[in-house]
Amino acid sequence: MKDMPAVRVSIIVACRNEINHIRALLDSLLAQDMDGIPWEAIIADGMSNDGTASILEEYSGRDSRLRIVSNPARFV
Repeated sequence: MKDMPAVRVSIIVACRNEINHIRALLDSLLAQDMDGIPWEAIIADGMSNDGTASILEEYSGRDSRLRIVSNPARFV
């Protein structure tokens, strides 16, 4: 078996009030085939007030590769 390098991919996403698009993004991330490479997605939510945060919580509760962090300063 070929030795695989110790690689881990981190995907960083900043978002705010993306209720119309966040499910498609998360579904697309979770559908990726990384050929065995471990990955995580860190989503920085800029204090969404349109329901985006609830969707992020729902998805991160189902898949530990999704990590949600608060971005109270709302900087991208």
